[in-house]
Amino acid sequence: MSKKFSLLILLVYSVLATGMTLHISMWSMNKSSIKIAGTSSLHDWEMKVERVQSVQQIEINANELIIHSVELKIPVKSITSDNSMMDSKTFDALKGKQFPFVKFIATQSKLALEKGVFNGKIMGVLEIAGKTRQVEVPISGVMKSNNILELKGDYRIDMIQYGVEPPTAMFGTIKTGKDVLVSYSFELTTSL
Repeated sequence: MSKKFSLLILLVYSVLATGMTLHISMWSMNKSSIKIAGTSSLHDWEMKVERVQSVQQIEINANELIIHSVELKIPVKSITSDNSMMDSKTFDALKGKQFPFVKFIATQSKLALEKGVFNGKIMGVLEIAGKTRQVEVPISGVMKSNNILELKGDYRIDMIQYGVEPPTAMFGTIKTGKDVLVSYSFELTTSL
């Protein structure tokens, strides 16, 4: 028996003996919704994200969803509201010329999967206006089928931690709060 064949048999036996199922798939964003809500001294406000770029590597087995990697990029220009002045102030506050993207890069996270439902936290690095921080983003979701995942969550961000000064208007008489709530929902698909 050749050495290569012996090594192959040993590898197959090892995988079978440990009960491992290795099936890491590339997932892409089919649908996305991201809303950013905040407060001001005048009234609450909301913005939405028009475009998201993202690629995920996810492994699914009988009782676990393993997120191997996520790369998510949001063009700062795509964060909009119904008010062009607010859009301009947001772009400036996020230093959009110098840092045109808000980025989230996830590290490996494991989520318990029971009857197609999962929830937990994704660990990763969030970059806003050129500053990065380690974060834990809450997530919940459901497997709609073998190749469709729906997920959602809410994450509160203190913008001052990223060096972003809350925008003001009307010569400083209208001030926004330092915290924003990001609410997201995504539908991911894979070709298996």
